[in-house]
Amino acid sequence: MDSITTANLLTTVRLGVSHLHTAQMGISMQSMDSMKYSATVAKRVDKALSSAKFSVSEASEKSGIPRVTLTRRLRYPASSPFTVRELHQIAEAIGCDVSEFFIRDKKS
Repeated sequence: MDSITTANLLTTVRLGVSHLHTAQMGISMQSMDSMKYSATVAKRVDKALSSAKFSVSEASEKSGIPRVTLTRRLRYPASSPFTVRELHQIAEAIGCDVSEFFIRDKKS
């Protein structure tokens, strides 16, 4: 655990991705805690659903994620963050790239 801080490790575990994979995607977590990161991802998912003109019910039906779960992820991301699998399911359902949900460094 040389370069992985406790905060990054918690964020990594919460999001279900490896630290290396996260770094390769250009995600900056050094200055952002996991709750803020989860909230930002949820906002991006919500925005993508709106842009695709999908209601939560429609997104739930098409993605296979229960409506109650999807609603909880959108409303309470700090305590119930999206899993990587769910993000992929939503992206596939609305026809976008899953990377749209992740935060990129401004340098990239």
